[in-house]
Amino acid sequence: MSKQQQRRPSEFGQTGAGTNRRSDLISDVVEHAPDAIWVLEARSDDPAQWRILYANAGFERAYGITPEKAVGMYALDLFRDRARPEEIDHVVSRMKRRLPFRTLHLREREHDGAVWLEINHQPKIEDDRVLWFAVGRDVTETILMQRQSRRLSRALDEVHEAIAVSVAIDKIWRFDYVNRAFTDMLGYQARELIGRSWRPLFARESDLKQIEDLEIGLLSGQRAIGELLFRRSDGSIVTLAASATPFREEGSADRMYAVTLLRDVTHARQEERLLREQAVRDPLTGLQNRREFQRLAQNAIDMTPKGERAHVMIFADLDGFKGVNDTYGHDEGDRVLMAVAQILRRTLLPSDDVARWGGDEFAAILYFCAPEQAVIRANAFLEALGAAGECRGVGASIGIVAIRADSTAVDLMRRADRLVYRAKASGRNRVMLER
Repeated sequence: MSKQQQRRPSEFGQTGAGTNRRSDLISDVVEHAPDAIWVLEARSDDPAQWRILYANAGFERAYGITPEKAVGMYALDLFRDRARPEEIDHVVSRMKRRLPFRTLHLREREHDGAVWLEINHQPKIEDDRVLWFAVGRDVTETILMQRQSRRLSRALDEVHEAIAVSVAIDKIWRFDYVNRAFTDMLGYQARELIGRSWRPLFARESDLKQIEDLEIGLLSGQRAIGELLFRRSDGSIVTLAASATPFREEGSADRMYAVTLLRDVTHARQEERLLREQAVRDPLTGLQNRREFQRLAQNAIDMTPKGERAHVMIFADLDGFKGVNDTYGHDEGDRVLMAVAQILRRTLLPSDDVARWGGDEFAAILYFCAPEQAVIRANAFLEALGAAGECRGVGASIGIVAIRADSTAVDLMRRADRLVYRAKASGRNRVMLER
């Protein structure tokens, strides 16, 4: 072995004949370091003449070349068969500028396959030469994980479902990752969400208790499912079905994560509400229909204390409506019915339930109303009806009955209907109260 091969890294640039104890210790640390460490000399301006002066044991693990064979090698021989020309040109250019720099170098080892080395280069300038100290660290696992993460992120961005990964920090769930479908759904950029809490996205304060329960459940390892209102970046509200599954980071007993899938159910819920409305509403007037009114009447009966009369039912049959249909046609008749419904709504209280019983018949439940007060409201309705030109002179015969605990919905309608017939027999367009 030549004297140059026997030189230890601590001796480079020294003029003394020996080394002290500290120098030996540093040399031992370098020699046994897990990273690849080598020194090359760039004495001339010709990169082809740059040679390796020292290599430690880690160098052999990184490059598959023993330190003995490495010493004296031309430096470019390390890269010539394993790097693209532009990469070599980049390294040479930086070294000629004599500034520290870092490179990422891909190696193909015979038994280990592809290995990525992150190499930090540090120059030391002496009188007539330049020494370069290089430290190469195996970052293969990091690179592969980064690539896997990018592939996974790309794959998740192609998924139609909105996906978010959250991390619990001080018991507060914060965004750690969101895919493209998530940002498209809510209108935010990923950078606006990462590291921030979910809380500002929720649109309804009344959901806070449910949200807290879901968060606590996730922290305890339970899956969370729910539907919540979210506020988009433009201020609009959407209903999202959320399914969140918690998991712990591998090797950590403390850090808790959760992957959440979100599905926009806004239109579905709107359609459901519309269908429910259609099931209980009269399509022409928008009032409750007969079936829904019967249910409400039974509820009023059920909540009436025994022996008391807390609520009242009104039943109205229009007078003169057949003449409107015969003279002006059914379209005009429909317009009259809609006008009657609006007047009835205005005359009664917002808390009262109003229904179109069928044809030209209407009914209403007046809650916590005395029968005598109901008569006043019914007469006000008749007065407004007579003053409305769009109603074409249509009036109404009205029967009023008190709701008792021993009543039934069918019985109430039968009693009110008898009063309506009495009102018609007495001259029409008047109110009859059951005594």
